[in-house]
Amino acid sequence: MPEQLLLASSKFYQVSRVLRNLVDTGDALNVPQQGEPTPFHSLTVPEISIEWYFILLAINSGLQEEQSVVILILIERLCNNAFENQTPISINSLSAHR
Repeated sequence: MPEQLLLASSKFYQVSRVLRNLVDTGDALNVPQQGEPTPFHSLTVPEISIEWYFILLAINSGLQEEQSVVILILIERLCNNAFENQTPISINSLSAHR
C-alpha cells in the first residue's frame, strides 16, 4: 500500500483535517484580537500547514491514533468552557500551531 494512501486512512490525517477546518472557520470569522497578543498567538502565519504540523507532532511524540481523537474532544471542551465564561478562544492560523 503506498505511503500516501496509508497516511490518508490514518486517524492522524483525519484529525488533522478537522483541525484544518477549525482553522479555516476561525480565519473566515476574522475576529479581531482583543488586547495584547498572548504567547498562544503568533505574529505571522507559520509556513508549515496545520495538517503536517499535527502529523509530525503526533508521530514524533509517540501519540497513539486513538489519543488524537481525544485531543479534539479536549479542544471542544476548552472552547465551550471559555465561551461559557465569556472569554472565547479563537482558533485560527495565528493560534492553531501553538
